[in-house]
Amino acid sequence: MSRAILEACLPALTALAVACALLVVLLWWSGGVWNIRRLLTLHRCQQGGVQSLAFVLTLPLLVMVLLFIVQVSQLMIGIMVVNYAAFAAARAASVWAPAMIDDSYAALGEDADGQNELPPGITPGTPIALSADTVAGAQSRKYEKVWMAAALVCVSIAPSRATPDASLGGSQALRAAAAMKQLYPLFDPAGSTNSRIPQRIDHKVGYSFENTYVTLQFEDRNSQPVDGTRTYNPIGHPTKTYYPSEVGWQDPLTVTVYHDLALLPGAGRILGKLLVRADGRADRVAPRIKAERGVSKTRLTASATMTSEGLQSLRPYVHPATP
Repeated sequence: MSRAILEACLPALTALAVACALLVVLLWWSGGVWNIRRLLTLHRCQQGGVQSLAFVLTLPLLVMVLLFIVQVSQLMIGIMVVNYAAFAAARAASVWAPAMIDDSYAALGEDADGQNELPPGITPGTPIALSADTVAGAQSRKYEKVWMAAALVCVSIAPSRATPDASLGGSQALRAAAAMKQLYPLFDPAGSTNSRIPQRIDHKVGYSFENTYVTLQFEDRNSQPVDGTRTYNPIGHPTKTYYPSEVGWQDPLTVTVYHDLALLPGAGRILGKLLVRADGRADRVAPRIKAERGVSKTRLTASATMTSEGLQSLRPYVHPATP
């Protein structure tokens, strides 16, 4: 038997040994005597409450099997939700990338060059990581909309119990939790009387916003080599300034969502134990589970790609010549 399994069962075995010792002390204190023949007769008895002995012996194993069934079901649901979160984030990127906003880097006006522009620093083919901290520091509504689309979807699979890393310190989490608390009575008027609902919403939103990460990248597919330069839609019109972070018309936007799914307290701790297999093969389950501040997590990942369907420029964007 694997040493890791024995170490995981050590607390239960210790509790069983202590219970047996207490039973012996109780028999001695009550003046009872051991009668092995009577115990064997009682063990073979098929009447009355003796059948409960088999139930007591098999109950821990039954509960463990049920917990693993529930855990696998949660993992399946989590995989579907994260895939939908990737779709929602990609759709948000395709809608908000060509949007005209008043961020500091965008040049607004009737002839706005920065309408399709993402914040400076991102270039075609280079992924940029988005999280609660980076979105707050970037001060970009486009980044915020893409990341929040994924984080809001993952709220449904976040734990409602209090966890150490569930934080509502960010303005995005506070706004999302407040909106959900206002909408919840409209969907469940009877359940809204439960005083614990607001607290559970805070826990779910806080955990999802702290444990959901997004990477965003785009490809420049509208440029073609022309006389040593790369131009966008060259039809002889006056040229415009080229911005490396500008997403062109029908350029693919790829969004990858990462969510650290919280496992059940008991099942997650057992699954996270590294097992030494008898056949020598490596354990592929335990390395995918990490424990952070008492919470066992496993990372779920999904990607989705959509094209930017904003305004098609009628003037060419002249790129610098490539060596």
